[in-house]
Amino acid sequence: MAFALNVMPAVPNCFRHFPIFKRFTSVTFTYAVSTACMYVISSFAFPHLIKTFRNWEVLIIMIPTSIGFGIFHFEKLEQESGNYPTKSFAPSPVMSA
Repeated sequence: MAFALNVMPAVPNCFRHFPIFKRFTSVTFTYAVSTACMYVISSFAFPHLIKTFRNWEVLIIMIPTSIGFGIFHFEKLEQESGNYPTKSFAPSPVMSA
């Protein structure tokens, strides 16, 4: 299970962060729930969306996915280069006056 080929190559590395006595239960339950949700979505939601929106259904799925990927990807690049702010923005007293 630790060396299994997966869509996301970092998934086996994330398993070691689970508590050792709950690792199998947590990982298996998470996988089972996500698979069940995907079966339900793909069998009921996609055909309904295709019938309702026709070709626009692809854009309804792809645009939020692309935006989310872009945000997380560039955030990761900024963190690696050291340009990402480490603390949240708090306005100075001069700015609030």
